[in-house]
Amino acid sequence: MFTDLYDGIVTIAAADSDATINVHKGLLFSQSAKLIDRSTHSKSESVQCSRPIANPIISKGFSVRVNGDSQRILNIFRTWLYTGRLRHIETTVAESHPASLRVQKTESLVDWDDTDLANLYAFAGHLKIRHLQNDITTALIAQCERLNHFVTKEAVKIIFADSERSLLAAYAIEERVRGGITQESMPDDLEDWPAPFLAGVMRTTLRHQPRKDAGQMMSPYTTKDACPFHDHRPAPQERESCREKLRALPVYLH
Repeated sequence: MFTDLYDGIVTIAAADSDATINVHKGLLFSQSAKLIDRSTHSKSESVQCSRPIANPIISKGFSVRVNGDSQRILNIFRTWLYTGRLRHIETTVAESHPASLRVQKTESLVDWDDTDLANLYAFAGHLKIRHLQNDITTALIAQCERLNHFVTKEAVKIIFADSERSLLAAYAIEERVRGGITQESMPDDLEDWPAPFLAGVMRTTLRHQPRKDAGQMMSPYTTKDACPFHDHRPAPQERESCREKLRALPVYLH
């Protein structure tokens, strides 16, 4: 029974397009208990896409909602699943060439599109893959600090359309507040931003105001949770080590 569960290849298809990927069942199920339950309790579920699955070693798959460039998002996910790292597809493909060694060394400095990360975060949420969501949050935090910008409006819309209660939504609010609510940091076109985001910014600003007036630095680490932007609920021992990794980032995360 367990051999059947973890052996072979499974297809993941985007619900609203023809985009698909094939991944190893064992790798996929190791990241999501939800998918194990889905596989063992739903024998009739199959991939809904226009391209037939003819290979007999590929088992029945499932469809999931994927926003944005669905094939690109699925490809980035597959790369993460097999390498354990968020990696740019273009860099990964180039690795078979010697000339790509220089690219690999500077890979961490290659900019991500905020909307790609937001769409991938939503996808990971549908599959309940918390490690991927945590990696996405870390990548977005590091990039916003390195490039000295806030999460873009397009990404904020995607994040809040998916879930206004997600940890990534909390970060989008917190970074705007920690950056200081000034004419430059507050959006000009308020009507074009998600209302829950704007409300969250104002609530968080008011909550931080007493500490700011007292001369204390606003910090996400004033909360009881040592790592407020990652999901460590199944493994509390991860919190402190993750906090130390975040502290290695520039000062505004401390």
